[in-house]
Amino acid sequence: MTDYAMKYSEKTMKEYVTYTMTGGSAKKSLPIIFCTAALTAIPIAALIAYFMLNNPALLVVVFCALFFDVLFGIIVVVMRNIYTKKMLAAFAAFDGLVCSVSSESIIIARDGAPHSVFGWDKIDEMHEGKNAFYLKTKDELLVILQKDNVLSGTARETAEIIAEKQRKSQ
Repeated sequence: MTDYAMKYSEKTMKEYVTYTMTGGSAKKSLPIIFCTAALTAIPIAALIAYFMLNNPALLVVVFCALFFDVLFGIIVVVMRNIYTKKMLAAFAAFDGLVCSVSSESIIIARDGAPHSVFGWDKIDEMHEGKNAFYLKTKDELLVILQKDNVLSGTARETAEIIAEKQRKSQ
């Protein structure tokens, strides 16, 4: 069993928001990848056409496309930062809670008394990020287990449990 203090950093929240914004997997992020590729290809193609045709109007296309590329990047970063701050504010209510993870269940406790108990059958999505484990229940409750907030046990034990549960669910 591994116990985690439920205290969150901006780095962990930013990681989760980035994960959800990109679709959560390579397969789900294909539309974003194609849009980014198109936004990159347009100014390159217009620049090549400008050098081939020597038409100054194509420079306008290049600069407009570059403007939209930069604007798209800024919008994505601003949206990620806004959602990160909102999630940090929402998860501040979890400060002081302890989450215990075992192969049988996930127990969230306050002052040693169980507050919520989940069986692994209630977990719909599991993801291991660089900074934390992200577990989402079928009721859309998100449990974040930050790897550097381990009170007892090891994060490796949790990774093994999650890997085992993912194999069984596939």
